[in-house]
Amino acid sequence: MNTVWWLSKTPWPKSNVSRVLAPYSDRMKKLIEDPDQFFRPKQRPSGHDIAKSFGKNNGGAIPPNLLTIANSESNGRYLSGCKTVEIKAHPARFPSKLPAFFIRLQTGPGDKVLDIFAGSNTTGEIAQCEGRRWLAFEERADYVASSAFRFLEKGTDFRDVFQRIRNGESLDLSDRQTRLQV
Repeated sequence: MNTVWWLSKTPWPKSNVSRVLAPYSDRMKKLIEDPDQFFRPKQRPSGHDIAKSFGKNNGGAIPPNLLTIANSESNGRYLSGCKTVEIKAHPARFPSKLPAFFIRLQTGPGDKVLDIFAGSNTTGEIAQCEGRRWLAFEERADYVASSAFRFLEKGTDFRDVFQRIRNGESLDLSDRQTRLQV
């Protein structure tokens, strides 16, 4: 288990839980279909007065505080590129659903996402897929170079791209609006 901290430079962050709603349970779906059969409005032992509107469909449930996300990616572009170039993949890759959750929760399209410990740059890839701009920093040139695999199209010479970035050449992947450099 890992602890994730998200910080804001303002007391009122742009957080919006409606962008990360979880699917309703089967029981909640039944309650929404026929509230009278499954729910009686009344005051709960906690003191909360739960009204009939509790059975309203809000598009999903507020996610729990404990996120359960498997780290099972085994055939994506990043790992495929590492195998092609015959290098070791970054040893501590995030599952893509982790940065996706926080990017959706904390930002809107066009916002900028910053990752100061980018590693294999899962965060940058997800930020771009979600329509956000991003900046990523990583001290190891080999990790920066291999992170390019996430943004390359099929048929690209992965070895050439890896070596060029590894050697300090700035590389614009203009069709993806991505620029990688050491």
